[in-house]
Amino acid sequence: MLSAAEPKPTPCVETTFATPNVSLTDVNRAALAASNVIKGLRDERYEYSSIVFLHGCQVGFTEPFTNRRSDGVDWMNQEIVSRLPDSAVILGVVHNHPNKSGIDDSVPSGEDPADGIDWQSYDQMVSDSYSLPRGITVDSNMLIYIYTNQDSKTHVYDKTDKNQTSPSCLLQ
Repeated sequence: MLSAAEPKPTPCVETTFATPNVSLTDVNRAALAASNVIKGLRDERYEYSSIVFLHGCQVGFTEPFTNRRSDGVDWMNQEIVSRLPDSAVILGVVHNHPNKSGIDDSVPSGEDPADGIDWQSYDQMVSDSYSLPRGITVDSNMLIYIYTNQDSKTHVYDKTDKNQTSPSCLLQ
């Protein structure tokens, strides 16, 4: 039996990290820890974002950030980026979706700003359209993790899931 701190296996992740020697289990472990921090905040009201990163040989995550909006949070806000160590490699983004009636909050939002822009933000990060300071880079196969209080679970998505309309596999 897995402990609360150990993520379940995630066979739904079809891509491997472009960064050498990165363990999916370690990244999932950090994402689960970040989502547990988000769960303890006002996640039913605001969106929060945390970045999972590699620095040296250690995988970690940033303290969650919110701009106190229920319909989006800037994943690459300068306050979040300032929390990353020099030369960190971004491996994933963990964020929450407050429960909204009529939509499935456990899947990434699409390209329409009215529905949210998770995949647009993902593409911007991977294409390096953000100007990152201090040698910080983004793994081209980074993951999206969504925690939702709709089911109190964290779902993981890779870039092959852009057209997926159903929830992906769970970390817990």
